[in-house]
Amino acid sequence: MIGSWLTAKEIIKRPIFEQVVKYLPDKDILLILGSRQVGKTSLLWWLMKFIDVHPENIFYFDLENPSLPDKFNSFEAKDFYNFLVAEKADTSKRIFVFIDEIQYLDDPGRFLKPIHDYYPNIKLIISGSSSLDIRRKFKQTLTGRKKVIELMPLTFYEFLLFKKHRFCEDKKELSLDKIIKECSLPSLEVLRFQQEEFLKEFEEFICFGGYPEVNLLKTREEKILKLEDIYTTYVRRDIRDLMKIENIRAFNKLVELLSFQIGQLINIDQIATETRAARETIEKYLFLLETTFIIHSLRPYFNNPRKEIVKSSKIYFEDTGLRNCVVKNFTNFNQRFDKGNLFENAVFAQLKKNLNLLEELHYWRTKTKAEVDFILKGGRIVPIEIKTQVFLRPQVPSGLRSFINQYSPEVAVVITSDFFAHEQIYNTNVFFLPAWVI
Repeated sequence: MIGSWLTAKEIIKRPIFEQVVKYLPDKDILLILGSRQVGKTSLLWWLMKFIDVHPENIFYFDLENPSLPDKFNSFEAKDFYNFLVAEKADTSKRIFVFIDEIQYLDDPGRFLKPIHDYYPNIKLIISGSSSLDIRRKFKQTLTGRKKVIELMPLTFYEFLLFKKHRFCEDKKELSLDKIIKECSLPSLEVLRFQQEEFLKEFEEFICFGGYPEVNLLKTREEKILKLEDIYTTYVRRDIRDLMKIENIRAFNKLVELLSFQIGQLINIDQIATETRAARETIEKYLFLLETTFIIHSLRPYFNNPRKEIVKSSKIYFEDTGLRNCVVKNFTNFNQRFDKGNLFENAVFAQLKKNLNLLEELHYWRTKTKAEVDFILKGGRIVPIEIKTQVFLRPQVPSGLRSFINQYSPEVAVVITSDFFAHEQIYNTNVFFLPAWVI
Protein backbone atom coordinates (compact mmCIF):
# COMPACT_ATOMS: atom_id res chain seq x y z
CA MET A 1 0.00 0.00 0.00
CA ILE A 2 2.76 2.47 0.82
CA GLY A 3 4.67 1.71 -2.35
CA SER A 4 8.30 1.35 -3.36
CA TRP A 5 8.82 5.11 -3.12
CA LEU A 6 8.94 4.75 0.66
CA THR A 7 11.99 2.51 0.67
CA ALA A 8 13.72 4.83 -1.79
CA LYS A 9 13.17 7.94 0.31
CA GLU A 10 16.24 8.96 2.31
CA ILE A 11 15.17 10.37 5.66
CA ILE A 12 17.44 12.06 8.20
CA LYS A 13 16.28 10.95 11.63
CA ARG A 14 15.70 13.89 13.96
CA PRO A 15 15.89 13.41 17.76
CA ILE A 16 12.14 13.96 18.16
CA PHE A 17 11.47 10.92 15.96
CA GLU A 18 12.62 8.59 18.72
CA GLN A 19 10.36 10.40 21.20
CA VAL A 20 7.34 9.83 18.97
CA VAL A 21 7.96 6.07 18.75
CA LYS A 22 6.90 5.54 22.37
CA TYR A 23 3.34 6.59 21.44
CA LEU A 24 2.90 3.88 18.77
CA PRO A 25 1.92 0.96 21.05
CA ASP A 26 -1.01 2.71 22.75
CA LYS A 27 -4.53 3.14 21.41
CA ASP A 28 -4.63 6.97 21.32
CA ILE A 29 -4.67 8.89 18.07
CA LEU A 30 -1.26 10.47 17.48
CA LEU A 31 -1.63 14.04 16.15
CA ILE A 32 1.50 15.73 14.76
CA LEU A 33 1.19 19.50 14.35
CA GLY A 34 3.56 21.90 12.62
CA SER A 35 3.88 24.34 9.73
CA ARG A 36 4.18 23.18 6.17
CA GLN A 37 7.64 22.02 5.09
CA VAL A 38 8.70 21.47 8.72
CA GLY A 39 9.12 17.72 8.21
CA LYS A 40 5.78 16.19 9.25
CA THR A 41 5.57 13.95 6.18
CA SER A 42 9.19 12.81 6.64
CA LEU A 43 8.31 11.88 10.23
CA LEU A 44 5.33 9.85 9.00
CA TRP A 45 7.52 8.10 6.42
CA TRP A 46 10.16 7.32 9.02
CA LEU A 47 7.52 5.85 11.34
CA MET A 48 6.25 3.70 8.47
CA LYS A 49 9.75 2.34 7.99
CA PHE A 50 10.16 1.80 11.72
CA ILE A 51 6.94 -0.15 12.31
CA ASP A 52 7.51 -3.89 12.32
CA VAL A 53 4.36 -5.08 10.56
CA HIS A 54 3.61 -6.41 7.10
CA PRO A 55 3.44 -3.55 4.53
CA GLU A 56 -0.15 -4.50 3.69
CA ASN A 57 -1.13 -3.29 7.18
CA ILE A 58 0.36 0.18 6.66
CA PHE A 59 -1.76 2.78 4.88
CA TYR A 60 -0.83 6.35 3.94
CA PHE A 61 -3.21 9.04 2.69
CA ASP A 62 -2.30 12.60 1.69
CA LEU A 63 -5.40 14.77 1.92
CA GLU A 64 -3.80 17.39 -0.31
CA ASN A 65 -4.75 14.98 -3.07
CA PRO A 66 -7.93 16.73 -4.33
CA SER A 67 -9.85 13.45 -4.70
CA LEU A 68 -9.38 12.25 -1.12
CA PRO A 69 -11.14 14.77 1.19
CA ASP A 70 -14.56 14.19 -0.42
CA LYS A 71 -14.06 10.45 -0.21
CA PHE A 72 -13.08 10.60 3.48
CA ASN A 73 -15.89 13.04 4.28
CA SER A 74 -18.38 10.44 3.01
CA PHE A 75 -16.86 7.53 4.96
CA GLU A 76 -18.55 6.08 8.01
CA ALA A 77 -16.23 4.11 10.33
CA LYS A 78 -17.62 0.79 9.03
CA ASP A 79 -17.08 1.91 5.43
CA PHE A 80 -13.45 2.76 6.13
CA TYR A 81 -12.88 -0.55 7.90
CA ASN A 82 -14.34 -2.42 4.93
CA PHE A 83 -12.16 -0.36 2.59
CA LEU A 84 -9.05 -1.50 4.49
CA VAL A 85 -10.26 -5.11 4.27
CA ALA A 86 -10.76 -4.71 0.52
CA GLU A 87 -7.17 -3.45 0.31
CA LYS A 88 -6.03 -6.77 1.86
CA ALA A 89 -5.31 -5.54 5.40
CA ASP A 90 -4.95 -8.37 7.89
CA THR A 91 -7.55 -7.44 10.51
CA SER A 92 -6.28 -10.07 12.94
CA LYS A 93 -3.19 -7.89 13.41
CA ARG A 94 -2.54 -4.21 14.12
CA ILE A 95 -3.25 -1.81 11.26
CA PHE A 96 -1.47 1.57 11.03
CA VAL A 97 -3.24 4.37 9.18
CA PHE A 98 -1.29 7.57 8.40
CA ILE A 99 -3.27 10.63 7.28
CA ASP A 100 -1.40 13.77 6.19
CA GLU A 101 -2.96 17.28 6.49
CA ILE A 102 -6.12 16.23 8.35
CA GLN A 103 -7.43 19.83 8.42
CA TYR A 104 -8.76 19.35 4.87
CA LEU A 105 -11.61 17.19 6.20
CA ASP A 106 -14.87 18.98 6.98
CA ASP A 107 -15.27 17.23 10.34
CA PRO A 108 -12.18 15.15 11.20
CA GLY A 109 -13.56 14.20 14.62
CA ARG A 110 -16.66 12.60 13.11
CA PHE A 111 -14.40 10.36 11.01
CA LEU A 112 -11.68 9.61 13.59
CA LYS A 113 -13.65 9.12 16.83
CA PRO A 114 -15.66 6.01 15.87
CA ILE A 115 -12.59 4.39 14.32
CA HIS A 116 -10.72 4.95 17.59
CA ASP A 117 -13.65 3.74 19.71
CA TYR A 118 -14.84 0.69 17.75
CA TYR A 119 -11.71 -0.59 15.98
CA PRO A 120 -8.93 -0.74 18.61
CA ASN A 121 -6.61 -2.64 16.26
CA ILE A 122 -6.40 0.46 14.02
CA LYS A 123 -3.74 2.96 15.10
CA LEU A 124 -4.32 6.45 13.64
CA ILE A 125 -1.32 8.73 13.08
CA ILE A 126 -2.37 12.08 11.61
CA SER A 127 -0.74 15.42 10.81
CA GLY A 128 -1.98 18.97 10.46
CA SER A 129 -0.65 22.42 9.55
CA SER A 130 -3.17 24.55 11.43
CA SER A 131 -3.77 24.13 15.15
CA LEU A 132 -6.66 26.60 14.86
CA ASP A 133 -8.44 24.70 12.10
CA ILE A 134 -7.92 21.40 13.90
CA ARG A 135 -9.15 22.72 17.25
CA ARG A 136 -12.20 24.25 15.59
CA LYS A 137 -13.09 21.17 13.58
CA PHE A 138 -12.34 18.60 16.28
CA LYS A 139 -14.34 20.48 18.92
CA GLN A 140 -14.62 18.13 21.92
CA THR A 141 -14.94 14.84 20.05
CA LEU A 142 -11.37 13.65 20.63
CA THR A 143 -10.96 14.69 24.25
CA GLY A 144 -8.96 11.98 26.01
CA ARG A 145 -8.42 10.12 22.73
CA LYS A 146 -5.35 11.82 21.29
CA LYS A 147 -1.72 12.70 22.02
CA VAL A 148 -0.34 15.86 20.40
CA ILE A 149 3.24 16.40 19.21
CA GLU A 150 4.39 19.76 17.82
CA LEU A 151 7.11 19.41 15.19
CA MET A 152 9.19 22.58 14.88
CA PRO A 153 11.94 23.73 12.49
CA LEU A 154 15.43 22.36 13.04
CA THR A 155 17.43 23.22 16.12
CA PHE A 156 21.04 24.30 15.61
CA TYR A 157 22.17 20.77 16.51
CA GLU A 158 19.80 19.34 13.87
CA PHE A 159 21.07 21.92 11.37
CA LEU A 160 24.59 20.51 11.88
CA LEU A 161 23.18 16.98 11.69
CA PHE A 162 21.62 17.69 8.30
CA LYS A 163 24.95 19.10 7.09
CA LYS A 164 26.81 16.06 8.46
CA HIS A 165 29.10 18.55 10.12
CA ARG A 166 32.27 17.25 11.76
CA PHE A 167 31.42 19.02 15.05
CA CYS A 168 27.85 17.71 15.18
CA GLU A 169 28.49 15.25 18.03
CA ASP A 170 30.43 17.89 19.97
CA LYS A 171 27.40 20.20 19.77
CA LYS A 172 25.17 17.36 20.97
CA GLU A 173 27.10 17.34 24.26
CA LEU A 174 26.56 21.09 24.71
CA SER A 175 23.25 22.50 25.94
CA LEU A 176 21.94 25.39 27.98
CA ASP A 177 19.82 22.94 29.96
CA LYS A 178 22.91 20.98 31.01
CA ILE A 179 24.82 24.13 32.03
CA ILE A 180 21.86 25.37 34.09
CA LYS A 181 21.39 22.01 35.84
CA GLU A 182 25.09 21.51 36.58
CA CYS A 183 25.61 25.22 37.31
CA SER A 184 29.03 25.17 35.64
CA LEU A 185 30.64 26.09 32.32
CA PRO A 186 31.61 23.35 29.87
CA SER A 187 35.31 22.59 29.45
CA LEU A 188 36.83 25.20 27.14
CA GLU A 189 40.05 23.32 26.39
CA VAL A 190 38.68 21.89 23.13
CA LEU A 191 35.83 24.34 22.57
CA ARG A 192 38.16 27.29 22.11
CA PHE A 193 39.45 25.65 18.92
CA GLN A 194 35.88 25.11 17.66
CA GLN A 195 34.33 28.46 18.53
CA GLU A 196 35.08 30.17 15.23
CA GLU A 197 33.50 27.41 13.16
CA PHE A 198 30.47 27.09 15.44
CA LEU A 199 29.90 30.85 15.14
CA LYS A 200 30.22 30.73 11.34
CA GLU A 201 27.66 27.92 11.11
CA PHE A 202 25.27 29.63 13.54
CA GLU A 203 25.33 32.80 11.45
CA GLU A 204 24.31 30.76 8.40
CA PHE A 205 21.60 29.13 10.52
CA ILE A 206 20.30 32.59 11.50
CA CYS A 207 20.20 33.63 7.85
CA PHE A 208 18.36 30.63 6.37
CA GLY A 209 16.52 29.23 9.39
CA GLY A 210 15.52 25.68 10.19
CA TYR A 211 13.21 24.38 7.47
CA PRO A 212 14.64 20.90 6.73
CA GLU A 213 14.46 20.97 2.93
CA VAL A 214 16.13 24.39 2.81
CA ASN A 215 19.09 23.01 4.72
CA LEU A 216 19.47 20.06 2.36
CA LEU A 217 20.07 22.41 -0.56
CA LYS A 218 23.64 23.27 -1.50
CA THR A 219 23.69 26.81 -2.86
CA ARG A 220 22.62 30.14 -1.43
CA GLU A 221 20.39 30.76 -4.45
CA GLU A 222 18.58 27.43 -4.03
CA LYS A 223 17.94 28.13 -0.36
CA ILE A 224 16.50 31.58 -1.08
CA LEU A 225 14.24 30.24 -3.84
CA LYS A 226 12.96 27.47 -1.57
CA LEU A 227 12.18 29.92 1.25
CA GLU A 228 10.36 32.18 -1.24
CA ASP A 229 8.35 29.15 -2.36
CA ILE A 230 7.45 28.28 1.25
CA TYR A 231 6.42 31.86 1.96
CA THR A 232 4.38 32.19 -1.23
CA THR A 233 2.54 28.88 -0.94
CA TYR A 234 2.09 28.77 2.83
CA VAL A 235 1.68 32.33 4.06
CA ARG A 236 0.33 34.10 1.00
CA ARG A 237 -1.83 31.27 -0.35
CA ASP A 238 -2.61 28.45 2.08
CA ILE A 239 -3.18 30.50 5.23
CA ARG A 240 -4.94 33.28 3.38
CA ASP A 241 -7.24 30.93 1.44
CA LEU A 242 -7.78 28.25 4.10
CA MET A 243 -8.67 30.84 6.73
CA LYS A 244 -10.72 32.90 4.27
CA ILE A 245 -8.87 36.19 4.84
CA GLU A 246 -11.13 38.99 3.65
CA ASN A 247 -8.68 41.93 3.78
CA ILE A 248 -5.72 40.48 1.89
CA ARG A 249 -3.89 43.81 1.66
CA ALA A 250 -4.04 44.32 5.44
CA PHE A 251 -2.98 40.72 6.08
CA ASN A 252 0.09 40.98 3.85
CA LYS A 253 0.96 44.40 5.31
CA LEU A 254 0.65 43.00 8.84
CA VAL A 255 3.14 40.19 8.11
CA GLU A 256 5.56 42.76 6.68
CA LEU A 257 5.21 45.09 9.70
CA LEU A 258 5.75 42.24 12.16
CA SER A 259 8.91 41.20 10.36
CA PHE A 260 10.42 44.61 11.18
CA GLN A 261 9.19 44.60 14.80
CA ILE A 262 10.57 41.30 16.10
CA GLY A 263 11.39 41.50 19.79
CA GLN A 264 9.36 44.68 20.30
CA LEU A 265 6.20 45.26 22.30
CA ILE A 266 3.29 45.11 19.89
CA ASN A 267 0.93 48.09 19.70
CA ILE A 268 -2.21 46.76 18.01
CA ASP A 269 -3.82 50.18 17.66
CA GLN A 270 -0.74 51.49 15.84
CA ILE A 271 -0.66 48.47 13.54
CA ALA A 272 -4.37 48.90 12.81
CA THR A 273 -3.69 52.50 11.81
CA GLU A 274 -0.76 51.56 9.55
CA THR A 275 -2.68 48.74 7.86
CA ARG A 276 -5.92 50.75 7.73
CA ALA A 277 -7.80 47.84 9.27
CA ALA A 278 -10.01 47.49 12.34
CA ARG A 279 -8.39 46.49 15.61
CA GLU A 280 -10.55 43.35 15.71
CA THR A 281 -9.28 42.38 12.25
CA ILE A 282 -5.64 42.75 13.32
CA GLU A 283 -6.26 40.71 16.46
CA LYS A 284 -7.87 37.98 14.35
CA TYR A 285 -4.95 37.92 11.88
CA LEU A 286 -2.36 37.81 14.68
CA PHE A 287 -4.20 34.83 16.13
CA LEU A 288 -4.26 33.11 12.72
CA LEU A 289 -0.53 33.67 12.21
CA GLU A 290 0.23 32.21 15.63
CA THR A 291 -1.99 29.15 15.26
CA THR A 292 -0.45 28.39 11.85
CA PHE A 293 3.07 28.46 13.34
CA ILE A 294 4.36 31.63 11.64
CA ILE A 295 4.76 33.86 14.69
CA HIS A 296 4.78 33.45 18.46
CA SER A 297 3.32 35.91 20.95
CA LEU A 298 5.53 36.11 24.05
CA ARG A 299 3.69 37.03 27.24
CA PRO A 300 5.25 38.90 30.19
CA TYR A 301 6.45 37.37 33.44
CA PHE A 302 5.27 39.22 36.54
CA ASN A 303 4.66 38.89 40.26
CA ASN A 304 3.91 42.53 40.99
CA PRO A 305 1.22 43.98 38.65
CA ARG A 306 1.68 47.44 40.13
CA LYS A 307 5.31 47.64 38.97
CA GLU A 308 5.62 45.12 36.13
CA ILE A 309 4.05 44.90 32.67
CA VAL A 310 1.32 42.26 32.68
CA LYS A 311 -0.45 42.48 29.30
CA SER A 312 1.61 43.58 26.29
CA SER A 313 3.15 40.87 24.11
CA LYS A 314 6.35 40.71 22.12
CA ILE A 315 6.26 39.03 18.71
CA TYR A 316 8.84 36.69 17.23
CA PHE A 317 8.90 34.64 14.04
CA GLU A 318 9.07 30.87 14.53
CA ASP A 319 11.76 30.72 11.83
CA THR A 320 14.35 33.39 11.01
CA GLY A 321 14.74 32.15 7.42
CA LEU A 322 11.06 32.78 6.73
CA ARG A 323 11.32 36.17 8.42
CA ASN A 324 14.30 37.11 6.25
CA CYS A 325 12.28 36.08 3.22
CA VAL A 326 9.51 38.51 4.20
CA VAL A 327 11.98 41.43 4.46
CA LYS A 328 13.87 40.20 1.36
CA ASN A 329 17.22 40.34 3.12
CA PHE A 330 19.67 37.43 3.15
CA THR A 331 22.76 39.57 3.68
CA ASN A 332 25.53 38.02 5.78
CA PHE A 333 24.84 38.46 9.48
CA ASN A 334 27.67 40.87 10.32
CA GLN A 335 26.68 43.23 7.49
CA ARG A 336 23.03 43.59 8.53
CA PHE A 337 21.38 46.70 9.97
CA ASP A 338 18.93 44.46 11.86
CA LYS A 339 21.39 41.97 13.29
CA GLY A 340 20.53 42.73 16.92
CA ASN A 341 16.82 41.96 16.52
CA LEU A 342 17.52 39.03 14.22
CA PHE A 343 19.99 37.54 16.71
CA GLU A 344 17.40 37.90 19.48
CA ASN A 345 14.77 36.15 17.31
CA ALA A 346 17.19 33.30 16.58
CA VAL A 347 17.87 32.86 20.30
CA PHE A 348 14.13 32.88 21.01
CA ALA A 349 13.56 30.15 18.39
CA GLN A 350 16.35 28.03 19.87
CA LEU A 351 15.01 28.42 23.41
CA LYS A 352 11.46 27.53 22.33
CA LYS A 353 12.56 24.42 20.42
CA ASN A 354 14.54 23.20 23.41
CA LEU A 355 11.90 23.75 26.09
CA ASN A 356 11.41 20.80 28.40
CA LEU A 357 8.01 19.54 29.47
CA LEU A 358 6.28 22.05 31.82
CA GLU A 359 8.75 24.85 30.93
CA GLU A 360 7.48 28.20 29.66
CA LEU A 361 9.14 31.19 28.04
CA HIS A 362 8.29 34.81 28.91
CA TYR A 363 9.90 38.26 28.96
CA TRP A 364 10.13 40.68 31.88
CA ARG A 365 9.73 44.44 31.94
CA THR A 366 8.94 46.95 34.66
CA LYS A 367 6.95 50.12 34.23
CA THR A 368 10.23 52.01 34.70
CA LYS A 369 11.54 50.07 31.64
CA ALA A 370 14.00 47.70 33.30
CA GLU A 371 13.85 44.66 31.03
CA VAL A 372 15.12 41.11 30.53
CA ASP A 373 14.66 39.56 27.09
CA PHE A 374 13.56 36.08 28.21
CA ILE A 375 12.49 34.39 31.42
CA LEU A 376 12.69 30.61 31.41
CA LYS A 377 10.04 29.40 33.85
CA GLY A 378 10.06 25.78 34.96
CA GLY A 379 11.55 24.03 37.96
CA ARG A 380 13.40 27.29 38.56
CA ILE A 381 13.30 30.82 37.17
CA VAL A 382 16.18 31.65 34.81
CA PRO A 383 16.48 35.18 33.34
CA ILE A 384 18.19 35.29 29.93
CA GLU A 385 19.52 38.51 28.39
CA ILE A 386 20.73 38.81 24.77
CA LYS A 387 23.80 40.91 23.83
CA THR A 388 25.55 40.99 20.44
CA GLN A 389 28.32 43.35 21.58
CA VAL A 390 31.92 42.15 21.80
CA PHE A 391 32.80 41.18 25.38
CA LEU A 392 36.35 41.48 26.70
CA ARG A 393 35.27 40.83 30.28
CA PRO A 394 31.99 39.92 32.01
CA GLN A 395 29.59 42.87 32.21
CA VAL A 396 26.14 42.12 33.60
CA PRO A 397 23.45 44.26 31.86
CA SER A 398 21.47 46.64 34.06
CA GLY A 399 18.10 45.01 33.35
CA LEU A 400 19.44 41.63 34.38
CA ARG A 401 20.87 43.14 37.56
CA SER A 402 17.43 44.58 38.37
CA PHE A 403 15.81 41.16 37.97
CA ILE A 404 18.50 39.52 40.11
CA ASN A 405 18.00 42.14 42.83
CA GLN A 406 14.25 41.54 42.83
CA TYR A 407 14.01 37.75 42.39
CA SER A 408 17.41 36.33 43.45
CA PRO A 409 17.48 33.49 40.89
CA GLU A 410 20.04 30.74 41.35
CA VAL A 411 21.18 31.05 37.72
CA ALA A 412 21.08 33.86 35.15
CA VAL A 413 22.37 33.84 31.57
CA VAL A 414 23.77 36.40 29.14
CA ILE A 415 23.69 35.08 25.56
CA THR A 416 26.52 36.51 23.44
CA SER A 417 27.95 35.99 19.98
CA ASP A 418 31.06 34.13 21.12
CA PHE A 419 31.98 34.73 24.75
CA PHE A 420 32.23 32.35 27.72
CA ALA A 421 32.46 33.55 31.31
CA HIS A 422 31.07 33.05 34.81
CA GLU A 423 30.27 35.85 37.25
CA GLN A 424 28.78 35.78 40.75
CA ILE A 425 26.28 38.46 41.80
CA TYR A 426 25.11 37.98 45.36
CA ASN A 427 23.89 34.35 45.30
CA THR A 428 23.26 34.24 41.56
CA ASN A 429 25.57 32.46 39.11
CA VAL A 430 25.65 34.48 35.88
CA PHE A 431 26.85 32.55 32.83
CA PHE A 432 27.97 34.24 29.61
CA LEU A 433 27.42 31.83 26.72
CA PRO A 434 27.52 31.95 22.90
CA ALA A 435 24.13 31.49 21.24
CA TRP A 436 25.28 28.33 19.48
CA VAL A 437 25.49 26.57 22.85
CA ILE A 438 21.68 26.65 23.30
